[in-house]
Amino acid sequence: MPHDHSNPPPGPPHGPHSPPLKSSFEGDPDLRDLVDMFVSEMPARIASLEEAWRTGEAHRLMVLSHQLKGSGGGYGFGPIGDAAARVEAALKAGPETLEALRPQFEELIDLCRRAAF
Repeated sequence: MPHDHSNPPPGPPHGPHSPPLKSSFEGDPDLRDLVDMFVSEMPARIASLEEAWRTGEAHRLMVLSHQLKGSGGGYGFGPIGDAAARVEAALKAGPETLEALRPQFEELIDLCRRAAF
């Protein structure tokens, strides 16, 4: 797959049209610390995803998406897990360029930015 050196999408800011994405474990005091840790690590995960996108590292992007597919669902963020699964599946299908995956990638980044507990 050719490298795609375009900039990552800026991602929409939080606003009235982008409510925070809450964990399904929101009311579980036993899981609060774990979910808080997952949410606090999200900026670093987003940075890694955006770096892989920017440098055209499709395999790294697939690995990161695979990790988010499992951890997103595991920490109660099903929509993140689902979006990551779509990015991973699209990468496995072998798109001509990363740019072809921009809508799926933007959706994943938006959901990650909205993760909250």
